[in-house]
Amino acid sequence: MNNLIGISTECLYFWVPQKDWINEQLSIIDILKKYVSRVEIHFSVEDILKFDDKLLDLYKEKTKGLSCSFHLPSISPYAKDLNEILEKISVIMKRLNIEYAVWHCDDFSMTEMEVGKISPQFKFGLENSDMRKFGFQHLKDISILGPYPIILDIDHIDEIQKDSLDSELDHLQNNILGIHFSTPTSEFFKSIEAIKTTHFPFARSGNIPPQSLTKNTPIVIEGVFPESEYGLIEEEVLLIQKSYFI
Repeated sequence: MNNLIGISTECLYFWVPQKDWINEQLSIIDILKKYVSRVEIHFSVEDILKFDDKLLDLYKEKTKGLSCSFHLPSISPYAKDLNEILEKISVIMKRLNIEYAVWHCDDFSMTEMEVGKISPQFKFGLENSDMRKFGFQHLKDISILGPYPIILDIDHIDEIQKDSLDSELDHLQNNILGIHFSTPTSEFFKSIEAIKTTHFPFARSGNIPPQSLTKNTPIVIEGVFPESEYGLIEEEVLLIQKSYFI
């Protein structure tokens, strides 16, 4: 398996009891590692704060041999507990050997507005915002927050203005740490009523994956998949392999 190709656990989020995500995610990791050697995990702030040694050991065992990233939840509403949250994130990332965290630009900005300049003790990248968020939809604007690397979400860019990725990249001043890979439209997947998302896999969508992505950068699939249709995961992984790594 190519360890630069990964998938987000939230691609299967619709099909598990979401109230017990912290435990259900463990079974999702078991499914995903049959297809990839890189996984992006998610926890709510509440889950982060209740992490203990038992949970850390469970997750360490499940992610053994995987390359991992950590998509942070919205932290700004919990600014009064920021130091505790950031310390917990640092512990989780160190114990699970997570490469980097993903932090939405709008949430990072609002957190700094609440508490002032912050310097987390873990590696992270800022993700460009989707059209429903406050600011930072354009890559050139991310440099306002500082010289942080970014997590390039190609779906968010295409949703705001179709086929605008090349012009956005021309104005990017920050380095790219990782890529989130999905497309905002798919007639095939939209026919599955239970999936409510703007993130669809490229496979079977009829959309063409962009050709201007940076080389040797982790690509994490974020398109939502139908329940138990794991063969479609394999199709998306193969599409990425053929598009960027051959």
